[in-house]
Amino acid sequence: VTFSTLFGGGHAGLHLLDENDPLESGIDIVASPPGKRLQNVQLLSGGEKALTAISLMFAIFKYKPSPFCLLDEIDAPLDDANVSRFVEMLRGMLDRTLVVLGTEFGRTPGSQGGTGRDHHIFGFTVVMAGGGLKRGVVHGTTDPIGFHAVENRHYVTDIHATILRQMGLDSRRLEVPERKRLEIDHGRAISEIIA
Repeated sequence: VTFSTLFGGGHAGLHLLDENDPLESGIDIVASPPGKRLQNVQLLSGGEKALTAISLMFAIFKYKPSPFCLLDEIDAPLDDANVSRFVEMLRGMLDRTLVVLGTEFGRTPGSQGGTGRDHHIFGFTVVMAGGGLKRGVVHGTTDPIGFHAVENRHYVTDIHATILRQMGLDSRRLEVPERKRLEIDHGRAISEIIA
Protein backbone atom coordinates (compact mmCIF):
# COMPACT_ATOMS: atom_id res chain seq x y z
CA VAL A 1 0.00 0.00 0.00
CA THR A 2 2.82 2.43 0.87
CA PHE A 3 4.57 1.88 -2.48
CA SER A 4 1.40 2.42 -4.52
CA THR A 5 0.55 5.56 -2.51
CA LEU A 6 3.97 7.12 -3.16
CA PHE A 7 4.06 6.07 -6.82
CA GLY A 8 0.39 6.71 -7.54
CA GLY A 9 -0.03 3.01 -8.46
CA GLY A 10 2.10 -0.05 -9.12
CA HIS A 11 3.31 -2.57 -6.55
CA ALA A 12 6.48 -3.83 -4.88
CA GLY A 13 7.68 -6.71 -2.75
CA LEU A 14 10.53 -8.11 -0.67
CA HIS A 15 12.02 -11.59 -0.96
CA LEU A 16 14.49 -13.22 1.43
CA LEU A 17 17.72 -14.29 -0.26
CA ASP A 18 18.13 -17.14 2.25
CA GLU A 19 14.81 -18.42 3.59
CA ASN A 20 16.63 -20.92 5.84
CA ASP A 21 18.25 -18.09 7.83
CA PRO A 22 15.75 -15.19 7.90
CA LEU A 23 17.56 -13.25 10.65
CA GLU A 24 20.81 -13.05 8.67
CA SER A 25 19.39 -13.15 5.16
CA GLY A 26 19.65 -10.29 2.74
CA ILE A 27 16.59 -9.12 0.86
CA ASP A 28 15.78 -8.67 -2.80
CA ILE A 29 13.50 -5.73 -3.53
CA VAL A 30 11.33 -5.95 -6.64
CA ALA A 31 9.19 -3.08 -7.85
CA SER A 32 6.75 -2.27 -10.59
CA PRO A 33 6.06 1.46 -10.86
CA PRO A 34 2.92 2.36 -12.84
CA GLY A 35 3.33 1.32 -16.46
CA LYS A 36 6.46 -0.80 -15.87
CA ARG A 37 6.92 -4.52 -15.47
CA LEU A 38 8.06 -6.10 -12.19
CA GLN A 39 11.86 -5.88 -11.94
CA ASN A 40 14.78 -5.78 -9.55
CA VAL A 41 15.11 -2.36 -7.93
CA GLN A 42 18.63 -2.01 -9.39
CA LEU A 43 17.07 -1.62 -12.85
CA LEU A 44 14.98 1.42 -11.85
CA SER A 45 15.94 5.06 -12.38
CA GLY A 46 17.64 6.95 -9.55
CA GLY A 47 14.41 8.69 -8.53
CA GLU A 48 12.46 5.41 -8.65
CA LYS A 49 15.10 3.68 -6.50
CA ALA A 50 14.93 6.50 -3.97
CA LEU A 51 11.14 6.46 -3.84
CA THR A 52 11.15 2.66 -3.48
CA ALA A 53 13.57 2.93 -0.53
CA ILE A 54 11.42 5.69 0.99
CA SER A 55 8.33 3.50 0.67
CA LEU A 56 10.16 0.70 2.51
CA MET A 57 11.10 3.13 5.30
CA PHE A 58 7.47 4.30 5.62
CA ALA A 59 6.24 0.68 5.66
CA ILE A 60 8.66 -0.15 8.49
CA PHE A 61 7.47 2.89 10.46
CA LYS A 62 3.84 1.87 9.94
CA TYR A 63 4.59 -1.65 11.19
CA LYS A 64 6.87 -0.62 14.07
CA PRO A 65 6.52 3.10 14.90
CA SER A 66 9.48 4.88 16.48
CA PRO A 67 9.48 8.09 18.53
CA PHE A 68 12.26 9.57 16.37
CA CYS A 69 13.15 9.58 12.66
CA LEU A 70 16.23 11.33 11.22
CA LEU A 71 16.35 11.76 7.46
CA ASP A 72 19.38 13.28 5.72
CA GLU A 73 18.75 14.76 2.26
CA ILE A 74 16.24 12.00 1.50
CA ASP A 75 14.40 14.44 -0.77
CA ALA A 76 17.43 15.15 -3.02
CA PRO A 77 16.66 12.70 -5.88
CA LEU A 78 12.91 13.42 -5.94
CA ASP A 79 11.09 15.66 -8.40
CA ASP A 80 8.35 18.08 -7.26
CA ALA A 81 5.46 15.61 -7.64
CA ASN A 82 7.31 12.95 -5.64
CA VAL A 83 8.33 15.44 -2.94
CA SER A 84 4.66 16.34 -2.57
CA ARG A 85 3.64 12.67 -2.08
CA PHE A 86 6.59 12.17 0.28
CA VAL A 87 5.49 15.12 2.44
CA GLU A 88 1.92 13.79 2.58
CA MET A 89 3.19 10.40 3.82
CA LEU A 90 5.45 12.15 6.32
CA ARG A 91 2.46 14.00 7.79
CA GLY A 92 0.96 10.64 8.71
CA MET A 93 3.89 9.96 11.07
CA LEU A 94 3.78 13.20 13.04
CA ASP A 95 1.30 12.20 15.73
CA ARG A 96 3.73 9.62 17.15
CA THR A 97 7.17 10.52 15.77
CA LEU A 98 9.56 13.47 15.92
CA VAL A 99 10.77 13.78 12.32
CA VAL A 100 13.99 15.65 11.55
CA LEU A 101 14.80 16.20 7.88
CA GLY A 102 18.14 17.82 7.09
CA THR A 103 18.37 19.18 3.57
CA GLU A 104 19.69 22.03 1.50
CA PHE A 105 16.71 22.36 -0.84
CA GLY A 106 18.89 23.15 -3.81
CA ARG A 107 22.46 23.96 -4.65
CA THR A 108 24.39 27.15 -5.33
CA PRO A 109 24.12 28.60 -8.82
CA GLY A 110 27.82 27.98 -9.42
CA SER A 111 30.83 25.91 -8.52
CA GLN A 112 33.85 26.92 -6.49
CA GLY A 113 36.33 24.86 -8.45
CA GLY A 114 34.77 21.40 -8.24
CA THR A 115 32.60 19.53 -10.67
CA GLY A 116 28.91 20.28 -10.39
CA ARG A 117 27.21 22.84 -8.21
CA ASP A 118 28.22 23.42 -4.61
CA HIS A 119 26.28 23.03 -1.39
CA HIS A 120 25.05 26.01 0.61
CA ILE A 121 27.52 25.68 3.47
CA PHE A 122 26.39 28.70 5.50
CA GLY A 123 22.63 28.30 5.17
CA PHE A 124 20.88 24.95 5.20
CA THR A 125 17.40 23.77 6.11
CA VAL A 126 16.31 21.46 8.89
CA VAL A 127 12.65 20.54 8.89
CA MET A 128 11.47 19.38 12.31
CA ALA A 129 7.89 18.24 12.84
CA GLY A 130 5.80 16.19 15.24
CA GLY A 131 7.03 15.12 18.66
CA GLY A 132 5.66 18.10 20.57
CA LEU A 133 6.83 20.85 18.22
CA LYS A 134 4.66 23.75 17.08
CA ARG A 135 2.86 23.24 13.80
CA GLY A 136 3.40 25.52 10.81
CA VAL A 137 6.30 27.51 12.28
CA VAL A 138 9.05 28.86 10.05
CA HIS A 139 12.00 29.85 12.21
CA GLY A 140 14.95 31.56 10.57
CA THR A 141 15.72 32.84 7.09
CA THR A 142 18.60 33.02 4.67
CA ASP A 143 19.71 35.83 2.38
CA PRO A 144 17.89 36.16 -0.99
CA ILE A 145 20.13 33.57 -2.69
CA GLY A 146 19.98 31.13 0.22
CA PHE A 147 23.69 31.25 0.94
CA HIS A 148 23.90 32.68 4.48
CA ALA A 149 21.56 32.32 7.43
CA VAL A 150 20.57 35.86 8.41
CA GLU A 151 17.72 35.59 10.93
CA ASN A 152 17.37 33.29 13.96
CA ARG A 153 20.64 31.55 13.18
CA HIS A 154 21.31 28.25 14.92
CA TYR A 155 24.13 25.78 15.00
CA VAL A 156 23.82 22.01 14.74
CA THR A 157 24.31 21.79 18.51
CA ASP A 158 21.04 23.74 18.98
CA ILE A 159 19.24 21.21 16.81
CA HIS A 160 20.78 18.37 18.85
CA ALA A 161 19.71 20.04 22.10
CA THR A 162 16.15 20.47 20.76
CA ILE A 163 15.89 16.83 19.69
CA LEU A 164 17.29 15.62 23.03
CA ARG A 165 14.89 17.86 24.98
CA GLN A 166 11.92 16.48 23.04
CA MET A 167 13.12 12.99 23.91
CA GLY A 168 13.28 13.90 27.61
CA LEU A 169 17.09 14.21 27.78
CA ASP A 170 19.26 17.10 28.95
CA SER A 171 22.21 17.66 26.61
CA ARG A 172 24.20 19.23 29.48
CA ARG A 173 24.14 15.99 31.47
CA LEU A 174 25.17 13.57 28.75
CA GLU A 175 28.66 12.15 28.47
CA VAL A 176 30.44 10.24 25.75
CA PRO A 177 32.86 7.66 27.20
CA GLU A 178 36.53 8.63 26.76
CA ARG A 179 35.47 12.05 25.43
CA LYS A 180 34.74 15.48 26.82
CA ARG A 181 31.35 16.18 28.34
CA LEU A 182 28.82 17.42 25.81
CA GLU A 183 28.05 20.45 28.00
CA ILE A 184 31.06 22.26 26.57
CA ASP A 185 29.22 22.79 23.30
CA HIS A 186 25.78 21.42 24.06
CA GLY A 187 23.79 24.14 22.30
CA ARG A 188 20.40 25.31 23.49
CA ALA A 189 16.98 23.93 22.72
CA ILE A 190 15.16 26.16 20.22
CA SER A 191 12.25 27.17 22.47
CA GLU A 192 10.54 29.16 19.72
CA ILE A 193 9.51 25.94 17.92
CA ILE A 194 8.53 23.86 20.97
CA ALA A 195 4.78 23.62 21.65
